[in-house]
Amino acid sequence: KNICFALTKIVSDSLHPNTIYLADGIYSPSATVEKYPCSLRSYVSIIGESRDYTILDADGIIHILQGNVYTDNYSIKHLTLRNGNGNVNATHYGALITLENHNAVYEDILVTENIGYTASSMSIAKSNNTLFKDVEFYYNSGGKTFRTGTWYIPGGPPFTADTVRVVNCIFRENLPDYDTTVIFGGGADIMGMQSMRDSITCYFINCEFNDNLNIAPAPYKSSCAIAATDGSKVYLVNSTIGNNTTTNPYGACVGLTYSSSLIIYNSILYGNVPAEIYIASDLSWEDCSLEIYNSLISGGEAGIRVYDPYHTVYYDSTNIDLDPLWDTSGTYPYALTAASPCIDAGTLDLPAHIQLPDTDLAGNPRISGGGIDMGAYEYFYVGLPELPQKKSQPLLKAAPNPFNYGTYISYITKESGHIIIEVYNMNGRKVTTLMDVKQLPGSGEFYWDGTDDYGRKLPAGNYLLKLIINNNSVENVKLVKIQ
Repeated sequence: KNICFALTKIVSDSLHPNTIYLADGIYSPSATVEKYPCSLRSYVSIIGESRDYTILDADGIIHILQGNVYTDNYSIKHLTLRNGNGNVNATHYGALITLENHNAVYEDILVTENIGYTASSMSIAKSNNTLFKDVEFYYNSGGKTFRTGTWYIPGGPPFTADTVRVVNCIFRENLPDYDTTVIFGGGADIMGMQSMRDSITCYFINCEFNDNLNIAPAPYKSSCAIAATDGSKVYLVNSTIGNNTTTNPYGACVGLTYSSSLIIYNSILYGNVPAEIYIASDLSWEDCSLEIYNSLISGGEAGIRVYDPYHTVYYDSTNIDLDPLWDTSGTYPYALTAASPCIDAGTLDLPAHIQLPDTDLAGNPRISGGGIDMGAYEYFYVGLPELPQKKSQPLLKAAPNPFNYGTYISYITKESGHIIIEVYNMNGRKVTTLMDVKQLPGSGEFYWDGTDDYGRKLPAGNYLLKLIINNNSVENVKLVKIQ
């Protein structure tokens, strides 16, 4: 009994959509006789129990998921996709391939340790209204880890421009494949049609690109985080792009070529090598446009590499060229410190078609204080907020804190009713429920050994202990678990 078997047996249509639920575990050819790639089905969603423990592992044999033509209206959620191999056949895409899959949602997914010559993890082709939310692309190798594009087939159906949204996603440490002669590596490619401007629109909203590496030979120009090319339009909104590298001396972190456009709001581009942005095309009719508002761009307007005179650059006076003062010693090394010039320096005067998420990448409210910050994190809500505590008699305590093997939790309730004590990680995900009872006013104490609901030891880090009385969150305590 495997995922492919379930996909062949399940019956669904627009009136009767269905879902395949996966319990935590490793689904692989060696462990559960999986037959990858699994062919996705219209109106059939695949939902795992938890991102980090529901694992689709291809054992390095082939790619993992495939959405064939006209596979529409499905969701893939709460999974890890790992060890896919796109180099064993003509696909060259490591984890996922889709062609004309419309209205698809990919949410709360870890994509890691996949390999593919053209795209190390994903190719999303001619797939309109596609959403990636809370997806982390980590340590994939080959081509850029994420590729989306479109084209028109003469004599085919009327062309419709594609839209792809990438929200609250992280691209980090995606690397070249050193076993090939052309080894590439890096973040994302967006490819449209040179002859048709705005043939695909891709939104990167509240995203982070960090420590990605691209290796490409000169004289070809290359990018290590985002490449917008061939008539594509890209919006980069409240995103943080830092410490990415391309070894190409003519390249940059973000590349713009061949009739494409890039509009940047409230974003940070800093510490990337050898430059932040380049614009280049071969012919004058392939001119590109770049607009930047309320953003921190290292090197300022003068640092943008514009290789041809026919491109258009608008660099607004609201932009700054300063050190963002990231919190490199904290849980989120690209969050802002109190002295950062990016705090409240963004704008909420955004086009109507740009919708900000409710939370930043730390899982905290996206807007706080006097305005919105630049980048993917809000300063005031860095980490999970603690509710005010009564100094005379806290309702909730933990000792020792920080702790290693365990800690004693004590609580006081001044009213009768439903009492719940839960623990959340720094992404806002509940990891365990320690108490769920109905009782009279009083107090109590118990020992927690630092495990989750499944008895697994939690990794070192910061957590939030929460006391809920009659559906009201009355007190929070920050917990620190050490090695």
